[in-house]
Amino acid sequence: MPPVSSLPEAKLEGRSQGPLRFKLGVPIHIRWTAPAGHSRKDWIGLYRVIDVDDRDVTKIASRGKWLPVCRAEYDDGRSSSIISVEETKTGATGEVVFSANVLVWRCGVYEARYHHDGYTPSLLIELT
Repeated sequence: MPPVSSLPEAKLEGRSQGPLRFKLGVPIHIRWTAPAGHSRKDWIGLYRVIDVDDRDVTKIASRGKWLPVCRAEYDDGRSSSIISVEETKTGATGEVVFSANVLVWRCGVYEARYHHDGYTPSLLIELT
């Protein structure tokens, strides 16, 4: 798989200046944008920064802390965490919310990683 820098642009929107801070247990909303031709099996995972040592490929398990970006692609009920998704000829946008059992329950610095086509190469990494 090519490195992150050579892949089509994808981004998580709504990032403010400085670190984002969340109280433990508060749902985390992530708005995302993907280019045309993205896979309906793309997904977003949350990872502790100190646990990840590769910027291009996620080599650790998401431990269940992930959400799909498109409805009906995974059969385990995670689609209920998709707030919105809109697909056009030029790409797609959407919003997911990490809450309850897909929310991280340990203090620390985390990053959201946008993964392509059900696999673990990272298209985008954003500190949350």
